[in-house]
Amino acid sequence: MKKLVLMLIIATLVSAGVFAEVRLDLGIKAPLEIGIEGLTDEDGNAIDASIPVPEFLPIPSGMIAGQLGLGPIKLGAGLNVYSVIVQTLLYPAVYAELDIGFLAAQLNLGGFVFGTFGIAGSSLSTSDLLIPDLSAHLKLGIFQVGLGVAAFTSSNVVEDAFPYVAYFSAKVSLDF
Repeated sequence: MKKLVLMLIIATLVSAGVFAEVRLDLGIKAPLEIGIEGLTDEDGNAIDASIPVPEFLPIPSGMIAGQLGLGPIKLGAGLNVYSVIVQTLLYPAVYAELDIGFLAAQLNLGGFVFGTFGIAGSSLSTSDLLIPDLSAHLKLGIFQVGLGVAAFTSSNVVEDAFPYVAYFSAKVSLDF
């Protein structure tokens, strides 16, 4: 398993040389609602397990990736990063983006290997956690604002349960 993890990390880092561009996204994601769909009680009735987030809580986020542009479609692979200032989480991801003028829609799939660093220490671990993330942004030059939803899938999640977080996003997206 450690060899597989090492191969995934090396492949992610080396893949940037295969692509025509390097992409850097820096911004914030602010959760709007956190919940779990698909839960039922003993009688089979649906349980509302969503929590609206009462305050605007921006979480710094970013992505660095190698990117290949195929007309309005962009494909890439790289690292997603989230920070709570004193501790940072990063994980590898692949994405596909449809870029049509002032609108960009992106599907991002990441997970399986997670690294953290900060004042609480550093670690690198593996998991079967996959994080699909679907978002749509209005583009204003290099600035983008939009909405998205990220889900969490793992063998540890109860069958038929669908944990998610809906969020507001604002970012600067740079291609080199």
